[in-house]
Amino acid sequence: MERVFALQLLGPPILLVDGEPIVIKRRKAVALLAYLAVERGEHRREQLADLLWPDADPSKALSYMRRIVYALNKILPEDALQSRRRTVQLCAHPQMTIDVRVDQPVAHGDFMADFGLDDSAPFTDWLTEQRHQWRQTLNAQFATQVAALENSGDLAGALAQAEAWAAYEPLDAAPQAATLRLYGALGKPQIAQRRLQHYRERLQEQDGDAPKELLARLEVTLRAPLQTRLPVLLSPIIGRSHPLKTIYTQLLDPNCRLVTLTGIGGVGKTTLALAVGAACRDQFRDGVQFVDLTTLSQQQSIINLLIDTLELQLIGRDPPEKQLFTYLNNRENLLILDNFEHVIEQADWLTQLLRTVPTVTVLATSRERLNLREEWLFTVAGLQKEDAQTLFLQQAQQNSEPLNLTEADRAAIKDICVRTEGLPMAIELAASWLRLLRPTEIATELTEKWDMLTNLHRNAPVRHHSLRTVFNGSWQLLQPDEQYLLAQLSVFWGTFDRHAAMQITGASLRSLAALVDKSLLRRTEEGGYQLVMMVKEFSAEMLTQHVAEKTLVASRHAAYYLDWLTRQAAILRGATPQVAVAAIQRRWANIRHAWLWAVNQRDDETLLLAANALLDFCEMRGLFVEAERLFAAAVEVAKGQRQQQLAALQAYQLARLGQYGSGLKLLAQTETAFGLWQRGYLHYLTGGYESAENDLAAALEKAQNDAILTAKIQNLLAIVSITQGNAERARDLFEQSVSAGRHANFARHIALTLHNLGNLTCMMGDFGQGQAHFEEAFQLADQMADRYVTGNISLSLAQLAILQGDFATAVARYEACYVQHREIGHQYGIATAQLGLARGYGNLRDYDLARAHLSAVFTFAQETGATAMHLEGEVTLAEIELAEGAVAQAVSRAQRVLAAGSADSEVLARARVVVEEISEK
Repeated sequence: MERVFALQLLGPPILLVDGEPIVIKRRKAVALLAYLAVERGEHRREQLADLLWPDADPSKALSYMRRIVYALNKILPEDALQSRRRTVQLCAHPQMTIDVRVDQPVAHGDFMADFGLDDSAPFTDWLTEQRHQWRQTLNAQFATQVAALENSGDLAGALAQAEAWAAYEPLDAAPQAATLRLYGALGKPQIAQRRLQHYRERLQEQDGDAPKELLARLEVTLRAPLQTRLPVLLSPIIGRSHPLKTIYTQLLDPNCRLVTLTGIGGVGKTTLALAVGAACRDQFRDGVQFVDLTTLSQQQSIINLLIDTLELQLIGRDPPEKQLFTYLNNRENLLILDNFEHVIEQADWLTQLLRTVPTVTVLATSRERLNLREEWLFTVAGLQKEDAQTLFLQQAQQNSEPLNLTEADRAAIKDICVRTEGLPMAIELAASWLRLLRPTEIATELTEKWDMLTNLHRNAPVRHHSLRTVFNGSWQLLQPDEQYLLAQLSVFWGTFDRHAAMQITGASLRSLAALVDKSLLRRTEEGGYQLVMMVKEFSAEMLTQHVAEKTLVASRHAAYYLDWLTRQAAILRGATPQVAVAAIQRRWANIRHAWLWAVNQRDDETLLLAANALLDFCEMRGLFVEAERLFAAAVEVAKGQRQQQLAALQAYQLARLGQYGSGLKLLAQTETAFGLWQRGYLHYLTGGYESAENDLAAALEKAQNDAILTAKIQNLLAIVSITQGNAERARDLFEQSVSAGRHANFARHIALTLHNLGNLTCMMGDFGQGQAHFEEAFQLADQMADRYVTGNISLSLAQLAILQGDFATAVARYEACYVQHREIGHQYGIATAQLGLARGYGNLRDYDLARAHLSAVFTFAQETGATAMHLEGEVTLAEIELAEGAVAQAVSRAQRVLAAGSADSEVLARARVVVEEISEK
């Protein structure tokens, strides 16, 4: 039976396992666990070390970090704490609940009550800020829960919640006001009077003199219930604790009189505004009033609608506006003005209201910002992934028979929430189809046609009949030039910057700002822009109605991004390739679609120009599968020499994926230097060392005018020389290759070749020099954030531990390498790590694990034709058999390796050791 974990941080920090507390001895481990629980996502180890050991030597601090991460991993459920070489992250886990991560946490006291670290000022500062923030969050939560229960008619439940709130905040007036009002509503005024007197005495004990104005307000609460008019929320809101707290705090700021909740249609602005209004009801003496501006007729103004809503009787000849202002004056009201985008032309009237009636505060919702000087903005975004899935499951309970969810269903729900980008209305509409479809079917339908999201409820507002209706309503509010720009912007994928928008669509800063203000375009944290996916698809449909314009803007998009990518090649092959990698990563979605557009147009010239930059980026990021697909698509439409050149690049990716036979087939007729280099590499991987030597010699002759390619060929020739036992020639070639890389300032090539030189030096017995080469190579690769090269160097460091006889360290390093190469999809790297694990576990006498890894190695070698790897696996298995006492099998296997003759020299030497050891015995 799986154990159940619960981490409680509201109150004294405690970890419960199956309801029983677990003692975590190290206070720094408790501190780290709390920090990771609150600050979600990956965190660099250096940053965490500085947080907890600010005064320690950095290397020692990192060592301390490793120890407590190891200790926590022993306690927590498997995979909950993801520890990588550079980062640490506490992930959501089905066996573990964390009170600060649930939408409505239960307060057991202050955040991490009675806990602190005397020797860490940064953590103390963080802890102080968290305590303040969580106090605000829990106050807002209590207020919301009290209001929700009261609105539903459960006055007794509301009173119990208000009492809990008052116990949590005994000196705060808001919970006291709620309890007094509810006792009055329940017909218990005497109890309310006693509560007020008790509160007066407590204030006097605390401050010496109870604030008269505050007590007067509470007495008014006893005499007259608040005149709040809010629609009832029929279900609890999910995933809005932080926005609720933020808006609640803003509305209580005396400098804030107007808050506008902006966001795309269907994101939940109205629901959030109602929740905030309910939470704030005790903060505004004369109540909260809700006004739906969609009910305005063309002849009606906001003034008339407010008069009707407040049931104000007009008397005398004074204008309605003056009588409204007179009525509101000296009344502390919160007015919620919902759907303001429908009357945006009347926004200026709000300024007059706020200046004339200083006691009124306004909370507006609008798809478009009001652009008033007094306005405080809050952008309502889609739900986070976990909250979106919770909402879907809540709706599932409401819309269908109980579901027995399969793993495929759960994966489909995640896909639906990603596809809808956390838009609550879209999630609810998708879940409404559960009465007819499984989650897997909904996900499939949603991929093919997003406008299946239609409201099946007969009482749904017309404007929320479907997502198409919502988006069409926003579209109709745009000016014609704004509609055309939005349609053009649908050509972008993911994020894009201002320069790209201007070059491709002719957008101006003003026009982009207008779409941002209308919540149809959003700003990213990096300063770029992005369309919500379903808005993009709706806008793309609008653009499809104009075929010529669609083709023109798509052509501009492809030309812009592929030209930009081509210009990154020089940076990628320079001293700071990481700069280009980061820039390409931000534009990757657009680059990928630009490439496919050029494929569709059969523009092989443009594709070839951008190919080298694409190749280098994909290798540095480990995108081997995607790169192979992109190059394969280009090869299909290219012709002649360009097809040969692109085929060589595809073969390069096939080699990384372990598909050696396919790569060799592609390069059977190649005549280019690059193609011959790649064919030589594939021959090397499949044990054809003589063929490899011939291809590389031909490639070297053809590449005389290409210094960088020449250096790469020298590097591979050196590797082939090692397999032939010619270490001195290999070292000369490596040194020439490194020198050429330094001359060209090609940091990535320097790192790769130094890594290979380190391997050779270790094989020759100079471990110290080998270690130095590895460290320099790793430093270069790490600076470039090159996952492929750092992964290979990590493999070599593990191999060095094998050579030094430190098998426990070797196994730990190979395990990390296995994870790293699996993350980037480098099949050869995965198999190499498993081969090392087999050898390490064999020497540690864990023969079952060793054989399990060898089985995977043999499967890979058989599928790919990796003869050299197969022979090394055979030698490793022979060594295991010898250790187990299966002498005849071990000798026979080692002799087969020797007879093959195509293994590299180090493998042959190990095979001879097995045979010779038996002979001696």
